[in-house]
Amino acid sequence: MPLAVQDVVVALFHRNKPDSFHWALAVYGGGDSFVKFHATNTPGGLWAYKREDEATTETRPELVALVKIGNLGAVGKTAEDVHDAVKDINMATPRQDGGRRTPFDCIIWLRQAVRALDAAGFLECKDAVALEEECQDIAEQYAPEVLDGEGTYVIRVSQFSRTMK
Repeated sequence: MPLAVQDVVVALFHRNKPDSFHWALAVYGGGDSFVKFHATNTPGGLWAYKREDEATTETRPELVALVKIGNLGAVGKTAEDVHDAVKDINMATPRQDGGRRTPFDCIIWLRQAVRALDAAGFLECKDAVALEEECQDIAEQYAPEVLDGEGTYVIRVSQFSRTMK
């Protein structure tokens, strides 16, 4: 299934293991281009928000899965609007995700970003944890082929998120 321009996806990149991934939110720009939004661990061990223009296959062979969760064009939004909605997410685990008992990571950030986009009317996803589990299952299914160099990333559509109507 091809992506449409302005599709919003969860992007999962392997960490040289078939069950460990870096998670990001991305907006498809057409061709091989994406704008990627994510939390990244800095050299000092702190987390920071990052927005990057990316390509998929040539520069990121560790990309395992793109899971479509919405489309910005359908709601009159842009990648810049996504940036504005997620750039100030707190780099700490919120109470609903375990609070201080749960270490902050890129998955926690992604949950918060999806919730922020849901609250702002960019897309509809009422269960960010179910979305996470779905994405993890998809990535784990295809990661061995990507790691072995025998496959490339897959594109799937989430059952737990959709474009607002």
